[in-house]
Amino acid sequence: MGSHTDSRGEDRWIDLLVNMLKIYSPSGEEKPLASYLSEAMEKLGYEVTLDAVGNVRGKRGNGRPIIVLCSHMDTVPGPLPIRLEGDYLWGRGAVDAKASLAAMIVAGASFNPPEGCGTILTIGVVDEEGASLGVKYLVKERLQADYAIFGEPSGLGNITIGYKGRLQLKIRCSTVSGHAASPWAFENAIEEAYSLYMRLKGILETLRTSSIGNRYESVSVCITGIRGGEAPNVVPGNCEAILDVRIPPSLRVGEALKVVDEVLEAFRKENPKVRIGRDLEESSEAFEVPEDSFLVRALSNAINVILGTKPKLLRKTGTGDMNLFGMELGIPCVTYGPGESRLGHTPKEHISLREFLTSIHVYRKTLENLLSPF
Repeated sequence: MGSHTDSRGEDRWIDLLVNMLKIYSPSGEEKPLASYLSEAMEKLGYEVTLDAVGNVRGKRGNGRPIIVLCSHMDTVPGPLPIRLEGDYLWGRGAVDAKASLAAMIVAGASFNPPEGCGTILTIGVVDEEGASLGVKYLVKERLQADYAIFGEPSGLGNITIGYKGRLQLKIRCSTVSGHAASPWAFENAIEEAYSLYMRLKGILETLRTSSIGNRYESVSVCITGIRGGEAPNVVPGNCEAILDVRIPPSLRVGEALKVVDEVLEAFRKENPKVRIGRDLEESSEAFEVPEDSFLVRALSNAINVILGTKPKLLRKTGTGDMNLFGMELGIPCVTYGPGESRLGHTPKEHISLREFLTSIHVYRKTLENLLSPF
């Protein structure tokens, strides 16, 4: 791979990424990759530990500020052939998010904080594509940190400073089932669940609207799963629907849930023969770091110095690990990393090696900025 790099050092960083891609690591199967990274990070000068849930943590330096560089080891299921075509490296996790993690590992290893003047914690977490068990564990133990950068594909010239919040709801409808030849005689649990979904969608999506069509400032509701029915010739007596609700920073989870419960209670009164219930399966508050925060300015300056361009600050309609860190721990957080997010989770997942290598310099310059005036 030497023909694609400018130095022997860059060959090593590309080899690190290639080796990470070779280790298939869908959520729940991160242990082989964690073992490889533990050894690789120790060789790079980190003090390495594995925590109770399998997160790999590498520490350099000591004292404050404590800067967290965090990305995830797991990928979505479905291995992809690893191949190099010109400047592009293909493989599962190339974009989401092993390139970010590899770049963070290299950047943290190549920067030596002055004694007692700062700590770098580079962390590879588990289960980001699942239930975020890795980051939840860090939050539960109240990880000490002053700044956190999460590695996800934003593109070199973009910084994600905000994510919407999320509720995952399970709506349950139960009725008395009957023969499908007489559908008028029974309440159909699937139809009732869908009717309830449409009512929830209509009401929730009017809670926050934007006159300019800004989806980041609006509520969205999507039905992502439905299960019900006993037999092809039976009016369904049970149905469960999964709803994905995304909420803007101006709306808290508790406020949204209060509206959900009010809608459910009204629906019960109007439909006394239908038993209604709901479970909150997952939730996270929206999070946005101020544009003028020191962390945003430090990363913006690094992008300007390395790329020669002013970065674009993004507010996304998705939800990321920085929501948990930012809201639960009160830590300034941003998300930044090489690659195009639209390629993640697809058969076309690939990363530009030049972009990967450039991101190392951006991360490193950001560390320098956070630890000294710029």
